[in-house]
Amino acid sequence: MFWWWYVLPVILLTNAPNYCASVVLVANDANFDSLISEYDVALLKFSEDWCYYSQLLAPIYEQASEKVTELTKSRKFAFISIDCKKSQNLCAKYYIRKYPTIKITKYGKMLKSEYRNERSVEAFVKFVEDNLKFPVEIIDGHRDKPGKILDSWVDKNVETKCILALVDKLDTSHIDLFKKVSAIEENSCKFYIYYNLTTNDERLAMYDTIASKIKSLTILKNADLNAIHNWVKNQCNSLVREITFSNAEEITETRIPLMLLFYNPDNKTIVNRFIEFVISHLSHHQSTINFVTADGTTFAHPLAHLGKSKEDLPFICLDSFAHMYVYPGSVEMALSDPKHLDQFIEDLKSGKLHMEYHYGPSSQTSTTSPKTEDDESVKVGDPTFNLSTPSNTTQIILSTTPHVSVFQLLSPSRRRYTFKHDEF
Repeated sequence: MFWWWYVLPVILLTNAPNYCASVVLVANDANFDSLISEYDVALLKFSEDWCYYSQLLAPIYEQASEKVTELTKSRKFAFISIDCKKSQNLCAKYYIRKYPTIKITKYGKMLKSEYRNERSVEAFVKFVEDNLKFPVEIIDGHRDKPGKILDSWVDKNVETKCILALVDKLDTSHIDLFKKVSAIEENSCKFYIYYNLTTNDERLAMYDTIASKIKSLTILKNADLNAIHNWVKNQCNSLVREITFSNAEEITETRIPLMLLFYNPDNKTIVNRFIEFVISHLSHHQSTINFVTADGTTFAHPLAHLGKSKEDLPFICLDSFAHMYVYPGSVEMALSDPKHLDQFIEDLKSGKLHMEYHYGPSSQTSTTSPKTEDDESVKVGDPTFNLSTPSNTTQIILSTTPHVSVFQLLSPSRRRYTFKHDEF
């Protein structure tokens, strides 16, 4: 009868959940899709064993996962690891170019943004706590009609696009899905639920900050997560983004040249005009140019680097991640006709701006073969331009001070990542 004392532990261990063996779950090409769909939120660590930073992260990642074991068991949160040597197809699918890359999924959807915060147990646990909350403001409508709520949003003073859900009851499947979508797109829009309204329909509306009014409206009928997410994503995604120190690494990682509007925060009107202009006239450049706005007081260092101050705001420049090129005219001139900024971008793509930096305008260009931006013997910089206002003619003056790209310094650092190829 005592043989049970030996057999029972073996049976228990054999049938124990996977969490006992390893709190960090392992994903691969075969099980990835099914695994991420099981958890509300997950962190995905893409790494390789030979990578120094991956080695440093591994025990921290493991310890953090042990802190949230109960959440993993209840399918709320998971720490997942992917070995890119063993799962090459998966890592290629998600364009993994640096190790470790930590991506995020919510409700089975891969987010565009990555985890770029501190790599500590405390920081990971805080991320878990913060991301299990729905970023939605819920407001009692006190039996108002949806139309009255929408009217109250005219000229609303908000910083970003907003998505409103207008419903009678909160305990519906559509509202549950809307909350999940708010978690997926929380970096793109702000979300509100107005409930206790006199309506039989469940509606979504988008408030546009540029138009200062509701611009889109839809009625939900048997919508699933994908349908609601696609509608919200189409409303929230913007061609022009605001660059901050929080998202600069994400924006610059692609190394797509930036067109920046540096603005004075006391004059937000010019920001809206720039955004409208880009959407209307420059969208055909979106695959090759990242359009961004930058608070000139926050990014005072790039201004000083360009020999400018708050008094010079606003102005437009291009950053190729080697040189910074200041647009030769005022922002008013740039926005007066699409041909101005369109030609400015084309001059960057053709190499004309780079060549004129080193050799002057075409009439002064040396017959020597131009050096490229990859030639390390070349001092990088750009031309700055002054407008001669008395005669209403444009005078182009080459600056003797090189302006090296400042925003390249905000790209992913070799002090945090090992790069798959020598890209940074």
